[in-house]
Amino acid sequence: MKREGLRRVEVWLPVNHHVFRLPPGARAAYIRACINFAEALEEIRERLDRIEAKLESGVLPDSDPSPRKNRVEIDPAAFFDI
Repeated sequence: MKREGLRRVEVWLPVNHHVFRLPPGARAAYIRACINFAEALEEIRERLDRIEAKLESGVLPDSDPSPRKNRVEIDPAAFFDI
């Protein structure tokens, strides 16, 4: 059966591979999910590599270590005197 826009891949696995414990109708869906997971994991690894490179180069996002101005101070005595 020809499926438009799709191609087939044949993979040889050991006889005792865990995928063969699944029912025959569920194997392809499981393998597709594993491939999608691997692609997402690869994207995460690439993003992590970029973050690590920025950290190693010393390029960090701007952060203001000074205390915030316009900070509201609450008087505890007045607060609990309500």
